[in-house]
Amino acid sequence: MPDVPTGTITFLFTDMEGSTALWEHHPSDTMLTALARHDALLRSAITAHGGYVFKTVGDAVYASFADSADAVSAALAAQRALAAEEWGEVGPLRVRMALHTGVAYYHDNDYHGRTLNRISRILSTGHGGQILLSAATVELVLDSLPGGTNVIDLGEHTLRDLPRPVHIFQLTAPDQPAEFPALLSPAEHERQTQQQMMWVGDFQHALNARNWNQAENVLQRYPDLAEGRSRLGLSMSNAVQEYFSNQLRPGTSPFVGGPVTPMYTTQFAQLLPAPPTREAIHWLEEALQYEEDPDGDVIASLTLMYGYDEAYEKMIDSLQKALIVNPSRITYFQRPENLMMLLRACHDLASVEAVMQHVQLKLPQKEDVQQAIREAIESTPHDYIRVSPVKWYALEMKMGDISRIPAEVLIAIPGTEGLTYAQIIKKDQWTITIPPESSMVIDPKTLLPIDEILKQLTEKGVVLITRM
Repeated sequence: MPDVPTGTITFLFTDMEGSTALWEHHPSDTMLTALARHDALLRSAITAHGGYVFKTVGDAVYASFADSADAVSAALAAQRALAAEEWGEVGPLRVRMALHTGVAYYHDNDYHGRTLNRISRILSTGHGGQILLSAATVELVLDSLPGGTNVIDLGEHTLRDLPRPVHIFQLTAPDQPAEFPALLSPAEHERQTQQQMMWVGDFQHALNARNWNQAENVLQRYPDLAEGRSRLGLSMSNAVQEYFSNQLRPGTSPFVGGPVTPMYTTQFAQLLPAPPTREAIHWLEEALQYEEDPDGDVIASLTLMYGYDEAYEKMIDSLQKALIVNPSRITYFQRPENLMMLLRACHDLASVEAVMQHVQLKLPQKEDVQQAIREAIESTPHDYIRVSPVKWYALEMKMGDISRIPAEVLIAIPGTEGLTYAQIIKKDQWTITIPPESSMVIDPKTLLPIDEILKQLTEKGVVLITRM
């Protein structure tokens, strides 16, 4: 560990310009790689010139030097290294830098004092690629500047919370950019802050109104909006789940009493419009790049939209990737009501079985139905006269394809010798009973064995999926 400079010290502070926008526009692993390389280049330039990196905060690097000339050389070397680096899809990283000399106190692995307040304010006025110096630093280095370099007088500036104007200079070099916009004044900072607050309000209003085009327009005008892309994706995810939940049970919300509500029990008209397919898929894919999605809600919504768009291969692929990244994500579709939303997007029974295989479930067989009935009987108090039928989610096959309308099947508790009956409840249709009855009273003589019930369900194109 190098000696920690004390007493009168020259500080070098750096900060990456537009880093929020970079994080919003690029995957996390890409940005983490770029940030690690950024840190390595800065640290190498600083230590090579006798500096001491005492703190890093995000993409900001703070260093101290016993010699002010070394600090200037380190800043110039760092800018040259950043400019020479191949940054790939992230593009060139623009880093603003500031140098100031004064007295500071080292305590608990950090520096304290007014000198640090001043250099922070100086740094905030600069632009990416620019090296700013205070008058105190310039006075010490003017006669020992690196070859070919010079300083430009940028004048005095009133900085926030400082009692007197600060004289600021800019370091120039033949191989470095010399033209920059005017330094950012406190008034400009205030204007940008107010503009940001206005954009944040517009963005939130657009999300609340489900106006996706307006929200995207705000992001285009203000790409630095914190977590904008992930927030838009999450909002879209909520809208997707609300829509599909409403398909199963019109008029309900997936955010009351659980992640997604059960299937429909009434014949209300559909109330929610379908999300814009292409836009929904785009923003959900974007959100997955910037959102960890520990509960799997985003990947679930994206999978639903792939199915809605009849992109079956992408739907299966998203399930496979989710299993690899985090197997717990698949538990979302192991809840019966959520599984039904996904299966409605499939085209045929083979697709249904493939999806269920990827979420580690299987179609119920005769033994599964019998076991469910036994469990229902055992869980019913003995003083109950009538035991409710066991309810099943089901899909209806039509001409070899899955109908977009799910069904609900009630299989009654077996009577004498295990005979029973079933009722198929479908939206906008009369209840179908197996065996058929002309009245509401079931004749015990017409009851059928469970395997015959399942056979007739199959013949009618009704496939049991999972117990409700």
